Amino acid sequence: MAVLLYEQIGRWEHSHQVHSVDIKDWKMVVTMKKYDEKLFLKIEGPDGAEVRACVERAMQRGLIASVVAGFVGGGLAAALVAFEAVAKPDLINCLGSSFNATIETKGDWVYWTL
Repeated sequence: MAVLLYEQIGRWEHSHQVHSVDIKDWKMVVTMKKYDEKLFLKIEGPDGAEVRACVERAMQRGLIASVVAGFVGGGLAAALVAFEAVAKPDLINCLGSSFNATIETKGDWVYWTL
């Protein structure tokens, strides 16, 4: 199946912490880090004619927002539960059974100096 939609639907920064403390030129330099996590909606299927309309409908009904809220409030596990229980059945009902809808997460550590 072709990937018809791969769109970021949420972002969450967490795990802020001190990475290192160094002395440079007689000054203390603190390097911090945080995890920048992004949530993506991926839809695969035979053609993309109805995909955007169905995703817009799910957004208007607040179904995608419930997935993002679960992600920010309880992490990926909560987002998966919300997606499987609420958003995915609605998307598949709109698109048809020949489509597949999933969510994925990608993240990176971000570093900065104080």
